[in-house]
Amino acid sequence: MTLVKHPAVSERQSIIEITSLSHHYDTSREAVKNVSVTIYSGEIVGIIGKNGAGKTTLVKHLNGLLKPTSGQVIVDGLDTRETSIEQLSRKVGYVFQNPDHQIFSSSVYEEIAFGLLNLGMEKTSMDDRIQHALNLTGLAGKENIHPFNLSKGERQKLAIASVLAIQPRIIVIDEPTTGLDWEGSVAIMEEIVKLKEHGHTLIMITHNTRLAADYIERIIVMKQGTIVRDGSAHSVLSDINFLLEHSLLPPQMVLLGDQLQEYGIPPGMIKVKEMVEFVRNYFRG
Repeated sequence: MTLVKHPAVSERQSIIEITSLSHHYDTSREAVKNVSVTIYSGEIVGIIGKNGAGKTTLVKHLNGLLKPTSGQVIVDGLDTRETSIEQLSRKVGYVFQNPDHQIFSSSVYEEIAFGLLNLGMEKTSMDDRIQHALNLTGLAGKENIHPFNLSKGERQKLAIASVLAIQPRIIVIDEPTTGLDWEGSVAIMEEIVKLKEHGHTLIMITHNTRLAADYIERIIVMKQGTIVRDGSAHSVLSDINFLLEHSLLPPQMVLLGDQLQEYGIPPGMIKVKEMVEFVRNYFRG
């Protein structure tokens, strides 16, 4: 069996088109209000905002878990109002905030196979896909381990591997670093961003602006069900006043650079490696 590797895109092609989307959970609460946004194939997009901003409600429209109250969501050419969750799951993989909520099997191998079986794939056809997912997530060699004998970070990787085996073009990950220490957070983000090299479009909900600065290319900021900012990670995350106005903590490097401007530190650096490179060059003279 030939594994699917989604082709690299030489020019921007839209893969998600959301137009005037609104969603009501009941008659009194509008969780998403008239949202329009386009996401392009191969992007790494972060969605940030306070709790209750509408982030999870928005992304649940991508795989059909929610249907629009009004407006339209087109995913890889499919109108989600007219497409089943099963069909959309082949296009959009969804990794929940707590990986334990989507683990059902007694071994790593069986857990990855679970989604493929639900799609009607024969067991004999699964091995290549499962091994590919194991290799991409660094879980090769752990096939026979019970998922709950893995660390939290490894269970997060398992949830991602289970989605990868289905080979969706789009992967949505809700708070990928919840419950992980800094080392574990960096490790899981390193694995996630590698998926872009295999042609996946990545959408992450996160509250961690430091990790967003280091790994995410485009930031969408939501507040009270609307998009209040959409731009490059650099332009959004370097705007201290905007972030504070929306109760978001600026990345540490942005705050540090702001305090050190009088000593010649240029404003707007958002990544640790940018600051390290500047300091290194400064002391080299």
